[in-house]
Amino acid sequence: MAPIVRLRSSTIVLLVLAAGLAFIWEPVRAQPPGGRGGRGGGGGRQEGGRASALAVLQAAPGGPQLEGSVLFYSRGGGDVQVIADVSGVAKPGLYALHVHEKGVCTIEAGGKPPFASAGNDFNPTSAPHACPDAAKRHAGDLGNVEIAADGTGHLELSTKLLALSGTGSVVDKAVILHAGADDCTTQPDGNAGAPLACGVAKAVDDTSSSRPSRRRGRTLPGTGSQQP
Repeated sequence: MAPIVRLRSSTIVLLVLAAGLAFIWEPVRAQPPGGRGGRGGGGGRQEGGRASALAVLQAAPGGPQLEGSVLFYSRGGGDVQVIADVSGVAKPGLYALHVHEKGVCTIEAGGKPPFASAGNDFNPTSAPHACPDAAKRHAGDLGNVEIAADGTGHLELSTKLLALSGTGSVVDKAVILHAGADDCTTQPDGNAGAPLACGVAKAVDDTSSSRPSRRRGRTLPGTGSQQP
């Protein structure tokens, strides 16, 4: 009889251990992917459907065949984050980036400048032209994108003058990269030069998959952009 008693005792021990493991595993299994805090997919923050808009830039005819995109998304608290990336620009330097009042990027005939259909800078408060570090400026004044020797540029800033709805909405407005630097002073456009590329900001559902990674570095004077 003794061997039978030992077998039953072992079975009981195994059942107790299995129950203990199940007790430990259950809360671990219930955690969201990526660990604590609800972060998954490598720890990227989920935007949860926050309002956002994206402009895809098309190059003006006869100029460099550059490409680019400008993303606008709500950070909450009235802040809109702006992230611009361009490539294929012929020469390094500073290039003005402005939101314009009309959502049209057409090529005009009769010798008119390209994308003249976009109108003037977006300025719902009738403020003077300036750059992002000025207290009073056009809502569409995004400063300058610094283009590196390889033809690429990145700009990132936060603004309370733009929105994703209402009077200050950037949705269905043209975003233009200009051929010259914004001097932050000359009215009405900072002597920014002719348009190099244009794209209309269109509403999108979510930025969790489309938002470029944030670059950090020192802020370039008068631009609002950051240097890696």
